[in-house]
Amino acid sequence: MPAEAIRGLLLNCGPYDLSIVDGPSGLLGWAAHTIGWSYLGKRDYLDDPLTSTLSLVDHVYPGFPPVYLSGGNGDPLTTGGKLYAQRLAEAGTQVDTLFVPDDYTDPTSSEKPPHEYQFDLRLDAAQTSLERTLAFLDAHTSGKA
Repeated sequence: MPAEAIRGLLLNCGPYDLSIVDGPSGLLGWAAHTIGWSYLGKRDYLDDPLTSTLSLVDHVYPGFPPVYLSGGNGDPLTTGGKLYAQRLAEAGTQVDTLFVPDDYTDPTSSEKPPHEYQFDLRLDAAQTSLERTLAFLDAHTSGKA
């Protein structure tokens, strides 16, 4: 596929910075192990040279298409999302972000929006994310961008 065919990227709550892994027995460690195994095709992948390619924050370069990046304040992966957005912007990528403020509690659930909050459309934060996602898609697929 030619690079110009990709008009933009929608990224929600992803594991962009695997340096936050909390050891092999923690939740993030389990997730990192699963990701590594999935991408590299073997359970014992830590010594594989390709392991260093899994943390996307370390692999940013000019020429990325526009990116929409979102994360909830109750999601431990949001810190990596913010770093990824910063590095993309520093590389000249057009970045549209929606990171829920640290002190926000969703009035619908009385909780901080968790990992993948965007899919629970009962949440006000999810409704905002949906609106912003649709606006990003419209801007980058309708010839306006």
